[in-house]
Amino acid sequence: MKRAWACLFLAAALAGHAANLPLSDGEELVYNVAWVVLPGAGRITVDAHAATGSDGRPVLEVLTKTETRSLAHLLLPFEAWAKSVYDRDSGRLIRFEEQSKMRDKVSKHTMTFDYARHLIVNVDPERAGPETYPFPPDDDPIDLINCVMEARRWHLHPGQTRDVFVFFERDFYPLTIHAVEYEDVNTPGFSSARALLLEPRMDKTPPKGMFKRGGSVKVWLGDWEGHTIPLRFQVQFKFGSGIASLSDYHPGAAAPDPASSPGSAGQN
Repeated sequence: MKRAWACLFLAAALAGHAANLPLSDGEELVYNVAWVVLPGAGRITVDAHAATGSDGRPVLEVLTKTETRSLAHLLLPFEAWAKSVYDRDSGRLIRFEEQSKMRDKVSKHTMTFDYARHLIVNVDPERAGPETYPFPPDDDPIDLINCVMEARRWHLHPGQTRDVFVFFERDFYPLTIHAVEYEDVNTPGFSSARALLLEPRMDKTPPKGMFKRGGSVKVWLGDWEGHTIPLRFQVQFKFGSGIASLSDYHPGAAAPDPASSPGSAGQN
């Protein structure tokens, strides 16, 4: 169950080359989480703010917090935090910090990205020393949580795909994101909205991790008051599914062009 919540946490965000930053300075999204039969199981908050790195370069910090609530919190007290640091000039992810707490057990690790050598260096306090993982020279890695946020800027239409290189915990996934179809989805903000369904699949390599165990991820991109954002995402497991629905949104300094929303594109 802990891993399932972690998957949902990082699925709040799905996808790729970071030519654009996944969020804007001051942008914030809040999701209500329903898990199996528990409608108010948790909450996910994603927010971004501009900052200055330790070396003086301008960065964007994207903070994500996930927590169980109400009855789910009594059954499984779980909190997770992640900070993704992007170089604002190149759009590349340069540092990723993650920490989770379940009851009294705390785990954390930090990843830094060496683009000259195409290596990810992972530091975990519970391990003897740093671990290194290679990544493809032509792929800029991105964490799963910000992948979804960036997908809204791709302007995909049903039948189109995009290849991305995503990491989740210590696993790395070469994924193909499929734009499937337009669907109507309900959110706490309004009764129904037209949204583009995206599904990540492991088309080019044998399935592993959650994909090998029969899991799946779905993301619906739609219009919220003139801004294209992930309205809902779902993580499916054999024993049930977790669904996160957008409940509040603040656009920040420079949100995406509303003219490029999936709903608008599909109507042209």
